[in-house]
Amino acid sequence: MKRTQVQLDESAFAKLRAIAHARNVSIAQLIREAVDQAYGTGPKRIRASDLTFVGRGRSLQATGQAVSEDHDAELEAAFSE
Repeated sequence: MKRTQVQLDESAFAKLRAIAHARNVSIAQLIREAVDQAYGTGPKRIRASDLTFVGRGRSLQATGQAVSEDHDAELEAAFSE
C-alpha cells in the first residue's frame, strides 16, 4: 500500500469524518473505498446493466410449468433418476 496526502475543504472533511465515525472505519478507508468504486481498482461491483440477461430465457418443463415455480421438486426428481 502506498501513502499519499489529500487536501480537503472543511465541509468535505467534516462529512467524511462523520461518515467514518458512523461506520466505525477510518477516513482513509472511506477514501480507498471511494477510489475503488469510482475507478474500479478494487473488487468488481455488479451493476444492473450486467444482469440484462436475467429473465430472457425460457425454462418450461414438459408440462408447460416454469421450472422456477417448482425448482425443489424438479431438482429432487432429477437426482432420483
